[in-house]
This record gives sequence, structure tokens and C-alpha cells, in this order.
Amino acid sequence: MKYILLILSACLSLSAEVVDIATIKASLSKHSLAKKADELRLANVRSSEALIALEPLELELGAGGARSDEGERSFEWSAGVEQKFLTPNATRVSKNAQDQLNRSQELRDEHTLLQMQNEAILSYHNICLDRNSLDLFSTDVSYFSEIVTQKKREFELGEIAKKEFVELSLELKRIEMAYERFRSSVDLDRQKLLLSLDLSGDLPLACSDLYTISAKPELGGEYEDLLERSLEFEALSHKSEAELFGSSVSDYSLGLSFDDEIDMKRAKLYLSIPLGVTSSKKEHQKAEALHKKSASIYEKEAYLKSKSITQATLKKRLELDYENISSTARLVEQYKNELLAISKRAYELGEIATHEYMLAQRDYLDQKMRLVEAKKEYYKTLFELLAVLQIRGSL
Repeated sequence: MKYILLILSACLSLSAEVVDIATIKASLSKHSLAKKADELRLANVRSSEALIALEPLELELGAGGARSDEGERSFEWSAGVEQKFLTPNATRVSKNAQDQLNRSQELRDEHTLLQMQNEAILSYHNICLDRNSLDLFSTDVSYFSEIVTQKKREFELGEIAKKEFVELSLELKRIEMAYERFRSSVDLDRQKLLLSLDLSGDLPLACSDLYTISAKPELGGEYEDLLERSLEFEALSHKSEAELFGSSVSDYSLGLSFDDEIDMKRAKLYLSIPLGVTSSKKEHQKAEALHKKSASIYEKEAYLKSKSITQATLKKRLELDYENISSTARLVEQYKNELLAISKRAYELGEIATHEYMLAQRDYLDQKMRLVEAKKEYYKTLFELLAVLQIRGSL
């Protein structure tokens, strides 16, 4: 029983070390940009709290010497405190403006992280498809190596010319070098993806959870247009600013002072109110806020129009990409069942030379590679569409 538990534990440990789409999403939730967004969110909370906090109390002190008309000398002093207050309406509107602006920025940060997630998952799909191509390439190299080994025996028995054997050997080396370059490239892409996610570059990819290829995929997941909502909050923030600058009185000050003079002691309570009508500053600030609000609204309109056009284009392109995959898959089957089968029979009967048969094999491999590239193009379009729709979740 002890050994069974150890084996199960080892299996679970190995399975946990395989990177899949869920692992990518979990890693991105701990990414530096996600932490930055969390810190900015906390900073925004403090910023809103600072708006409704009281300004520091101002202390005024004064002292001096004085002499009365009778020639009496004395020391005079004064002390006072003053506190600035926002009106209840100004407090509410200021906080609303800041909260709305903060929410706008938070939504943009969410959008950035969502796009980063889409790019990482697309890279995952591409690497997995490249790995599929690598497997196809490896099979081709192994098969060609077997033929070269067979031809070596024939050359040693004097059944084929040295020139034919050397040509085949050099072709095998060329193919093996191309395979190694491709394998290194795929491995570097895998390491780059993993390191960008703060994961070990030695981990393997699962590649068992690729999104289903369909002419019209069901786009599931949570949907919210983050950029549209961000622009809406931005416009609301500018609207609140315009309301703030449009009020005649937004703040006032209360003060208390005590004066000790030669012939009297005096206490004074006073109220100070800025007279906005004596300056055009607030008028200009209100106009600025209203223009910014209009700019945000127009930006939203332009964005939604562009999004609608792009979305329709990408959906149509996705259908075309799917048709390309289907037609390429049919062509691959034709190559396999017709050209390759005929070439193999002709080669076995000695009707064609080895290099002609290998050429047919290479053509078949090229068609299978084209099928993989067609799938990569499909996923590229799919993730562009997901980026436009801003789908949060999986298909």
C-alpha cells in the first residue's frame, strides 16, 4: 500500500508540472502587471479617501511691541487657527469624479491583462501546433534514414552506384539539420513563453486542451467590453468635474483668533468664502471638463464603430480560415491515398528511382505542414476576434 501511495504521489507531481491553459491563466494572475494593477487599485482607494479628508488645520501666530499714546510700552501677541472645509455637495462630487476616473483606469488595466492572456494562450496554441509539425518532421527523417540505411547495404553489395548513395546521404544530413533547427526554434519558443509567465523553462506543455476548430465557434465565457466601460466612466468623471466647477461655492473656511493688545483682549470667530463671481477661472475649468466629456463620448462612438467593422471582418475571415483547413485536409488525404500510394508501389516495383519516391514523401509532408500552418492562421484570427470581443473565459 505504501508503494502504491508513493507511485500515485509521483504521478500527481508529474501531472502538476505540465503547463496547460489553466496554468497560464493562473500564472498571469500573479504576474508583475497584475500586481501593478492591484497596487494601483489600492492607491486609488487612498486617493478617494484623501479627497474627503480634512485639510490640515492652519495655525497663525503673531507678536510685536507697541507703545500707547501715553508712552506706555507693552508686548502684544495674537494666535489663531483656521480650517478649510468643502461643502457637502463638493465633497460628494469630487469623490465621484475621482472614483469614476479610477474605475476607468482599472478597466484599462484589466483590458491590458486580458490581451496579455490572449497573446500567451495563442502562443501556447502555436507552439503545440509546431510540436505537431515537429513530430511529422521526425517521422519523415526516421523513414528517410531507414531508406538510406537500406541503400548503404545495397551500395556495399555493389547494387547501386556510389553517386546515388552519396546523394541520398547528403540529402539525409540536410533534412536532419533542418529538423534540428526547427526543433531548437520550437524549444526556444516554449522556453520564452514559460519564462514570460514566471515558470520554469524546462516544463513541458500539455497541448491536450487546444480550442476546438469550428466554422462558427461558440464564444463562451464572461463578456464585458472593458474599453467601452472605461470610456463611459471617463466621461462620467468629466461630467462630475463640470458639476463641481459649476457650483458657486465649493469650499469655505472657519477661523478663530485671539488678540492680546495694550488696552484690550479680543477673541474673534470668522467665516471666509471665495467669491467665484469675481473670477472666470471656474468658468474655464467647467468648459474644459465639458469638452473632455464630449471627447470621451466621441472616442467611444468611434471605438464601437471600428469594433463592429473589425468583428464582422474577423468572423468572416474565421469562416474562410476554416474552409482553408477543410480543403487542405482533403488535399492531404488525396496525397496519401493517391500520389503517395502510387509512388510507393512504383518504388517497390523499381519503376521509379529512390529520389523520386522521396520527393513524393516530401510533397506529402509539405501538405501536412501546410495543414498545420492553416490551423495556426485560424487560431490567429480566433484570438484576434477574442481580443475584440474581450471574452474572459475559455471556449
